[in-house]
Amino acid sequence: IVFKDRIVIQSVEGGTSWDGATDWIVRDIDLFTTTVIYAYTNEIATLSNGSIANSRVMNGARSLPALLYAILRFGIDVSYDQLEIFREALYQYVEQRPREWAKLWAVRVLRVQADEGFVEYLLVLEHQETWQNLDTLLHSRGLIKGFCHELSKQLNMRFVSPPLPVDLRIHGSADGTKATDETIASMAKMSAESEAIRSLIRDRRL
Repeated sequence: IVFKDRIVIQSVEGGTSWDGATDWIVRDIDLFTTTVIYAYTNEIATLSNGSIANSRVMNGARSLPALLYAILRFGIDVSYDQLEIFREALYQYVEQRPREWAKLWAVRVLRVQADEGFVEYLLVLEHQETWQNLDTLLHSRGLIKGFCHELSKQLNMRFVSPPLPVDLRIHGSADGTKATDETIASMAKMSAESEAIRSLIRDRRL
C-alpha cells in the first residue's frame, strides 16, 4: 500500500511540538513492515509493524486546518499605541490573504523580562491548509515572520540586545602570570596612537 495522505509516526512517550508532527513520515506499508522517511534529511527506515503498534499515528489529510505559532520579541518600552497599530496591520495582512490564512487568533503576552528589557508575544494564526501540505505551511509562516519583522522596524518596536560591558582592566595571561612591563608599554603606546588619531579627526573637522 502506498499512501497519498501524509501520515506521521511518533512515540507516544515523546512530546508534541507547536511546529506540528514533522519527523518520520509513512511512505509504504506491507503485511509485516512499514517504510518511513525522515522529513528533514530524506533518510529512509523500515520498521516492523509490531514495533509501532503503540505509536502515535497522525494523518495530515484528516487533520483540521493547521494552527501556526510565532514568537515575537519587542522592547520593554514599546507603547500601547504601537502595539495596537501592530495588531491592526497584522489583522489587515491576514484579511487580505483569504486563500492563505483563515484567521488571526491571538497576539498575546507570553513572557515579560523587565530586567532584560524585552517582552515576548505569542502569535497564533489559523491557515487554510492542513498539515498535509507542510511545505505550504512553512512558507506562509516564513512570510508572516518576515512581515512582522519589517513592521516592527517601521514602528520602532524591535528589541535590540544591550551591548556587553567591556572590561579594559589589565589581567594576567592565560597561564596565570602577571602582565609584563613590555605588555603594559605596548598598551600605553596603542592608547597614545588612538589619542593621536582622535586629535587628527578633531583638527580636520575644525
